[in-house]
Amino acid sequence: MDAADNPIADQLYVDIFLHSPFGIYTLDQEGVITSFNPKMAELSGDKSENAVGLNATHLESYKTVGLDKLFLRGIAGEPFDTEVEYASHLANKKTIRHYRGIPIEDRGIVSQARLLLIVEDITERKLIEKELKKFAQFTAENTNPLLRVTADGRILLINKVAEEIIQQLQGVQNPNLPQPLVDPVKRSLMEGKTYSVDLPFQDKVIMFEIVPVMQADAGYANVYGRDVTEERNMQKIKDQFLSITSHELRTPMTVIRGYIELMLQGRVGDLNEKQRGFLQKVLDNTKSLIEFVNVTLDINKLESGAVSLNLEQVDLSEHISKSVEGIRNLFDEGKINLVYEPVSIVAPIEPPQFERVITNLLSNALKFTPPEGIVTVLTKQQEGNAIIGVKDTGVGISEDDQKLLFQKYAQIDNAWISKMRGTGLGLVISKDLIEKMNGKMWVESELGQGSTFYISLPIE
Repeated sequence: MDAADNPIADQLYVDIFLHSPFGIYTLDQEGVITSFNPKMAELSGDKSENAVGLNATHLESYKTVGLDKLFLRGIAGEPFDTEVEYASHLANKKTIRHYRGIPIEDRGIVSQARLLLIVEDITERKLIEKELKKFAQFTAENTNPLLRVTADGRILLINKVAEEIIQQLQGVQNPNLPQPLVDPVKRSLMEGKTYSVDLPFQDKVIMFEIVPVMQADAGYANVYGRDVTEERNMQKIKDQFLSITSHELRTPMTVIRGYIELMLQGRVGDLNEKQRGFLQKVLDNTKSLIEFVNVTLDINKLESGAVSLNLEQVDLSEHISKSVEGIRNLFDEGKINLVYEPVSIVAPIEPPQFERVITNLLSNALKFTPPEGIVTVLTKQQEGNAIIGVKDTGVGISEDDQKLLFQKYAQIDNAWISKMRGTGLGLVISKDLIEKMNGKMWVESELGQGSTFYISLPIE
């Protein structure tokens, strides 16, 4: 386009024409394309020189969507503004475009541009709008509470059900996020993990699942609510049944164990090897059953709030060393190298329960690490927390199975793990104890590459 031949093509127009984020082109009084800027060439998928000289009113792709008639009206002096789904004859693709036609006054110049067209590709925007409408309809029709919130607790989107629940919980109109959800939302976005929180509402229990959505420039969490009243009631009934059953089983099982041990000690007469072998198997299984009963009772005590911890500021390395040395002989028997280099870190714990947790993590590592493997206890101080890790070179845990590790009575479908003895409840108890010490427990693992169980405890 030559500025000398076109009165409107001064330097400012040239700059806008060449660098505009919108497609710009012009038609003369016959509808012939006289200019075609780089952005328009990009939208069309061809070079500018291939477009200049074509008659826009004759192109089939324009006729199909009625743009040819709009072009003629624009040339005649009538501005227009429209959106069309356009199939480019150059780019061979469908897009949604916004066209704005601006008539240019006739200056009596031969081949003068008579219509300025400004074009924007709005395909992506329309897709987003469509998805937002779907989401709005979904949230409006959904009978479960749905929210979208920021890390600071600001509510971005909320459906009617969630709004009613939160208003009743807060007792005010236009409420903020309930306090029990604020910290889990922050933690979810900081760690990129999903969390769930139970909130009592009227005579129900609503479980809110917090799912982080991380973006390049910002992040928010989608919060999905669900009525879990019946599930929680069933869980209580099951726990009560197990508690009563466990209490009733513990005494007779302890008596049975005592009599079997007396027999194995020869207190009631000599035994041959076959008899001794059978009794030893009975004793081993009796011990496993007693262990299950004791662990079940421990879990019920923890969940009922019957266990309260007395925290004291102590050097963690002393109690980790005590647990390590207490179990080291089992590692030596299994030909597994147990490594621990003490690091002095003071944090508030209840020593016996803390040692119980460390011993449980070491026992698990021992079970699932083959001979000649290595189990390492790691300690460090990080951002005001004491971090303890028990790392093994064992079988590892798949991502799906990791979700089941800290759930009561959950079964992991792993042949190696299935053949190991134990209740599988030790991790549940350990996690609960650490949380009662104001800490967190989690696992990082890869199948076939070993696992690391972490504990984080606040130093203050």
